[in-house]
Amino acid sequence: MDYANLLRTYGGSQSVADAECLVQCCEAAPNSIYVEIGSKWGTSTFVIGSEARKRGGTLYCYEPNPRVAWVWNMIRADLCGHVVLLERESPPKPAMPFDRPGFVYIDGAHKYEPVLADYAFWWRTLAPGGIIAFHDWKPDCPKWGVTRAVRRITTEPFAERVTNGRGVIAFRK
Repeated sequence: MDYANLLRTYGGSQSVADAECLVQCCEAAPNSIYVEIGSKWGTSTFVIGSEARKRGGTLYCYEPNPRVAWVWNMIRADLCGHVVLLERESPPKPAMPFDRPGFVYIDGAHKYEPVLADYAFWWRTLAPGGIIAFHDWKPDCPKWGVTRAVRRITTEPFAERVTNGRGVIAFRK
């Protein structure tokens, strides 16, 4: 797929390397239930949602303040049957409307505590062999919230580090 052209079309801040990393995560997931935390513009939603459609799955997006561009991007990409917008914060307070996800992509609040809270909740609910990924991983910025949280998290045992793009790092449960 020509991600460079598609990412220009749909806007947002994903790089081609990040998009390819997301595709690898979807392909490696044990099921096609995907969750995205933070979907403001819909660029990563487009990539993950396209993979969900390809696999007959569903992407659940937690975004309390979606942009109008998000809705428009989902309509013009014909992803409405495979992407469900949940206009609320993560971690969710009521029960999740789906089974254990195979892939969770965390790109919400970029501060240390919210990243750790999302990780703590979603790691427990992730399917065995599932993939959890973080966007805006910046190894050269040790004080950045996402980087600090990932460094803290990686002191715990992981089955394997799956992949990393320019700003995405992913792990298998």
